[in-house]
Amino acid sequence: MDDSVDDGEKRDEGGFDDQNADIDFLYSDADEYGVEIAELYSYSEEKEFIMNFQAFEKTFPGSGKWIDTDDKTRRGRVYRLLDMLESADKSNRQDAARSLLYLLQGVFKECELEEDQITWARRNVYLCIECGVLAAAISLLLFEIRYEDW
Repeated sequence: MDDSVDDGEKRDEGGFDDQNADIDFLYSDADEYGVEIAELYSYSEEKEFIMNFQAFEKTFPGSGKWIDTDDKTRRGRVYRLLDMLESADKSNRQDAARSLLYLLQGVFKECELEEDQITWARRNVYLCIECGVLAAAISLLLFEIRYEDW
């Protein structure tokens, strides 16, 4: 017994109608990178992007471009940010967290092309994972939550 139904039978059964025949819809799990980023970050968060960049510049003044440094230097800077995350000074912790966000967002101020930003975001995510940023971020969140205040 053939369970398949052709398009003509579906139209006859009301599954399709002429009104919906010209709807252009592509179902997929992900859209283009630029569209996904636009959905993730709204215009209201644009100032946070700049704050992240400024925190990075404040933390590493005159150190040159991230994309021009070698892997050893990049890794050392991530470890420095991890040390700052454990600071008793809240301002230092915030600067470190914002600097890490700038790295994870792909050092957008140093990239001319969207493809470069995508590449650096991916490279920096892997670097941060290797350096233990995830565990440090979770610890920081737990510290900032202060369970005893609940």
